[in-house]
Amino acid sequence: MKPLVETLQFLVREHSVAVLLAFAVLSMIGGFGAAQLEIDTAIENLMDRSDPDRVANLMIKEEFSNDEILVVAFDLGRSFEATDLRHLGELSDAMSEIQGVEEVISLANVEDVRANGDFLDASQLVDMDRLPLDIEGIRSRVAEHPLYRRNLVSDDDRVLAAVLVLEQRGRLEKLNYRVSQDLISILEDADLPWPYHISGYPYAEYDSLRLLSRDLAILTPVALLLVFAGLYWMTRRVWSIALAGAFLLWTEIAVLGWFGYTGTPLTTVTAVLPTVVIATVSTYLVYILTLMQRISPKRDVGPELVAMTARSVLLAALSTGIGFLAL
Repeated sequence: MKPLVETLQFLVREHSVAVLLAFAVLSMIGGFGAAQLEIDTAIENLMDRSDPDRVANLMIKEEFSNDEILVVAFDLGRSFEATDLRHLGELSDAMSEIQGVEEVISLANVEDVRANGDFLDASQLVDMDRLPLDIEGIRSRVAEHPLYRRNLVSDDDRVLAAVLVLEQRGRLEKLNYRVSQDLISILEDADLPWPYHISGYPYAEYDSLRLLSRDLAILTPVALLLVFAGLYWMTRRVWSIALAGAFLLWTEIAVLGWFGYTGTPLTTVTAVLPTVVIATVSTYLVYILTLMQRISPKRDVGPELVAMTARSVLLAALSTGIGFLAL
C-alpha cells in the first residue's frame, strides 16, 4: 500500500495538470457509456434465469403466444353508432401496423363465429359496406354475446375497447416501451372525438420507465446542488468545492458508464444507484475537506491529503463497489 500512496503523492505533486486531464478524458469515455444506459422495469427480470417458474412461464409463452396485452378504452359518452365503429376500424388497422403487435381485436374487426347448418360462419361482425343498415343487428348481437359484452364493449354500449396482443418480448428490443410509445403517438395524431384510456402491463412498464427517467433527471441535479451548498457552507472554499464537484461528477459518470458499456440495465432495485453514489462520494468528500482544515497552508495540500486518505478511501470504495456488484 505504501508504494501506491507514494506514487499517488508523486503524481499529484509533479503532474497535477496531467492528473486532472486524465480524469477529464476518463469522464468523457465514461460519458459515452452512460449515454447507452438502459432502464429495465420488468419484474420478472429480477428472477434468477434458471428459476423453474420463470423457465416454465417462458415455455408457455413460446407455445401459446405472449400473455401481455394492451387495452385501449374509448369513452363515447353515448351508445355507439355506425360512425364510431368505422372510426374504430381505422384505428384498429393503424394499431395493427405497430411493430411488435401481433393482433388487434375490436368490434370493428372481430370474427363473429356462428353455426350455419353443418358449417361454421366466421365472417366479421361488422361489414363496413352495410354498416349503417346493420347497426341495430350489431347491437343485438353484442348484447347477447358474452365474449363481446364487458370485453370489447361496456354493458351500456358507451365504451368501446381495442385489445392489442403483443409479440414475444425477445423478438423486439424494449418491446413494451416501443409499442406503448407508438400507440400513444397514433392516438394523439388521430385527433379522437372521444377520450381514451390505456391499460395493461406493457403500458404500466412504459409509464414507470418514464417516471423513473424523469425522477433521475430531476433528483440527481438537485442532490448535487444540495451537496455543493452544504460543502460551501462548511468550508467557504470555492476552489476546493469545484475540484470536489469535478470528482463527484466523474465518479457518477464512471459508474453509469460501466453500466452502459457492460449492457447492464438499471432495474427497479438498482435505480437508486445514482443517488447512492452521490451520497457515498459526498461522505468521502466531507471527510477529505474536514482533513484539509488540519493541514497548514504552508504545506503541499495535495500530497498530504493523499497520504492521509488513500488507505481509508480505497478500502471504503472497495466495500461500496462490492455492494453495488451484488445488486
